[in-house]
Order: sequence, then structure tokens, then C-alpha cells
Amino acid sequence: MIEAKRIFVTGASGFIGRSLVEQLVVARCRDVVCLSRHAEVRNESWDGAEVQWVRGDLLRPGSYQNKLRDSDVVIHLGASTGNHTAAEYRQVNFEGTKGLIASCHEVGVKRFIFVSTVAAGYGDLHDYPYALAKRDAEEAVKGSGLEATIVRPTLVLGPGSRIGESLLKFARLPLVPVLGDGNAMIQPIHVDDVARGLVELVADRTTIGETIELGGREVLNWNEWFRRARRITGKGIVRPLHVPLWLILPILRGLERIAEGKLPVTAGQLSVFRHDSSIEVNSILNRIRDDMRDVDSMIADSMPADKLNRSEVTELDRECEIFAQHLINQSVSEYLFEEYRRAHEKGGPLSNEPTSFDNHVLRFARRGGWRLSVADAYARMFIPTGILRRKLVLAMALLENSADGADRFNLEKSVRPITGMFQIIGWGMRYVVLLIFGVALFGPRHLIGGGR
Repeated sequence: MIEAKRIFVTGASGFIGRSLVEQLVVARCRDVVCLSRHAEVRNESWDGAEVQWVRGDLLRPGSYQNKLRDSDVVIHLGASTGNHTAAEYRQVNFEGTKGLIASCHEVGVKRFIFVSTVAAGYGDLHDYPYALAKRDAEEAVKGSGLEATIVRPTLVLGPGSRIGESLLKFARLPLVPVLGDGNAMIQPIHVDDVARGLVELVADRTTIGETIELGGREVLNWNEWFRRARRITGKGIVRPLHVPLWLILPILRGLERIAEGKLPVTAGQLSVFRHDSSIEVNSILNRIRDDMRDVDSMIADSMPADKLNRSEVTELDRECEIFAQHLINQSVSEYLFEEYRRAHEKGGPLSNEPTSFDNHVLRFARRGGWRLSVADAYARMFIPTGILRRKLVLAMALLENSADGADRFNLEKSVRPITGMFQIIGWGMRYVVLLIFGVALFGPRHLIGGGR
């Protein structure tokens, strides 16, 4: 049982945050205040605990300071992750943390748990602005005068893990590309085990002033991780194709200079293939070790829903997954599937009976990839109120107001004027090509059937 009366959690709607809130309720925390940039403001009662959702921004302390008041502990998970510019990482992960520290002093909060990353301990962070901003934030926390503990999770896997899903995409390829020699050591941890470790820290004042690393109970290298991933995904064992980092890194560094924050992977993110990420055992790990998940179960839990052989994965789930890939090029969490299904159950604009032609375009789009791109281009121009566009608008709205896709929509990214001009030209040319294909595929039937 947690003695703290009120715990303030930033990043509560994120990957780790969602699990943490559940674990705090299980541990009988009486009052949990959840800060999120995208949450709907609401109060919930979970098994006797009050869970308050607050919409706020780390960069605007005034948006959350009143709810921070009277908190006993702050668990700071909120961060800019994914692909952003160095300036954006620093603004949110460093400046946002400093603003939260200042707010804690202003309202009288003393206990502060900062969730960083194991990558902050890597020696060379020149290519890794995310980890560099986290390391600088750690220094700010150490010098804050608060009763602070810093937490460095290793590779976090589980349902909704973006890095886990990305790695599994590589594992399912006919030839598995492993960056470097594959001998860098990793110690993955399940998201629920990270949350349990954080709950333990809330009640443990002996860790004040310390940096606690959280990793799973198994240590293995990347070659072994991909071997297991192949077995679990049913793809069979193949010899990995080792891609030299000395070949990839200079290319990525060059591309980042002209397309910073827009690449699917960066040189810094590949640091995990260069540095060992195993950790030393500590008191928190000793308490939760016996019940920790093994690597195989983490890999299975990280598989996107459309890749799982489960009867409960519905057609709407598959549709939601395909549309999310189209809109933000990444898989989504179970939370998004639930919201997508709930929206369809409520009806609204989706309850209007689609025409036969509408259904034809939707069935074509559900096959994903270039087919969805072509169908979307045609629907935008000729059937903007059709069922496909209504469903895509719904998916976009859900993504924009969730942790899965919010960073892709809501962070403004500045580009050089010349770069922006070429991007606009490229987007325009792509749309025209897709529209031409769409007219060729759908136009005749649309004309003959009159849209019925």
C-alpha cells in the first residue's frame, strides 16, 4: 500500500504512463493526477482510487500548476520521443523538466521521480539529441534540491511498444538485417515491470539521490533477440545479415542535415546496436525480479494486433491498424483499437448507409499500402463525404488526441524555405500520380453507376 495521498504523473497517457496509472491503482494509491497534452479532462474512480485527468503542457507550467499543488510525489514520464529535431528534444525534455522542477518548488512538492533512459549513460551522445537532452535533464534534477530519484529503463517492450513493433518488422523480413556485429548486450524489460518498479520507488525513500536502472531478468545480444523473434513470429530461423554501422551511420548523419526530425530512423537511435545496455542489479529489481516477464513473452506482447493469430482481432481492428499505418506510418496501441470500435458502435456520421460504390472503394482501401493511398486520393477529390474519408477522418482525430500519434500531428517543425518548397512540390506530384491511378481504377464504375 502506498502512503502518498496524491501522486502527480506526467506523460500519463503514454506507453509507460498508461501501465503506471493502473499499477498505482492496484497499489491502492488514493489520488492519481494524470497530466497529458491530449487527455480529455475527466475524473474517474478505479477500485476506490480517484484518477483525475488534466490537459496540460510541460512548456506551460500554468496549465498544470494548480493540480500539482498538494501532491506528495511527482513521477515525471512526459517527454518528446520519436523523430524530432534536436531543438524540440531539448525544449521538451530539458526545458520542460526544468519548468516542472521550478513548479514543484513553487507549490511545495518535494519528492520527485524522473524517468530518463539507459541511453543517457552512453559515452558518446553526439548523434543522439534525445538522450543528450535526457542526460542534461538528469543534471538539472540532481541539482534541483528536491528529494529526487532518477530512473533509467533499458529497452521497454510490451503492447504498444513502438520500438518493439519496428524491430519485429525487421525480424519478419526474409533476410534479417542486424546492424553491426549483433554482439551488443541488451536487457529488455516489460512495460508492466517498469511500472511496478516505479511504484516500488514511490514508497522507498532510501533511493533519494540515486540513479536506479531498470532492466529485465535476461541479458542477451541482438543476434539472440532476433533469433527468438523469428521463432515466436513463426518465420523460422535464418542467418542474420550483418550491416556494418560504419557504412550506415555516415549516410544517416548526412541525411539528418537536410531532413532533421523527418527520417524514420536516426544515427542516434542506432546507438543501442553500438553500446551495451545491460545493467547492475539493485534493490528495486531484487523486489520485483521473481515476477518479471521473460524476453519471449515481451516479444509476443510487442507484436502489432494485425500480426497476432487471435480470434478477438476483429475486422475493425485490422482496419484501424491499416489506416494508422497510412496516416502516421506506425502501429497503434490497444487503446486506439478500443476507441475506434467504440466510435463505430456509437454510429454518428458512420451510421449513414454507404453506397455500393462506397463499399467497393473501402474494400480496396482495406488492403493497405499503395491501394489505400490511391483510394484516399480519389475519395478526397470525388467522394469526400464517402465512408472511406469518414473513417480516415475518425482515425486521424483519434490519433491526434492520443499518445500513439499526437507527436506526429501536434509538434510544429520548422524547415528551411527551400526544403519546404521542395516538400510541397513532392507532395503535389505524388498526389497527382495517385489521383491518376485512382481515376483509372474507379472512374469507369463511378460514372456508370452514378456513385451508387
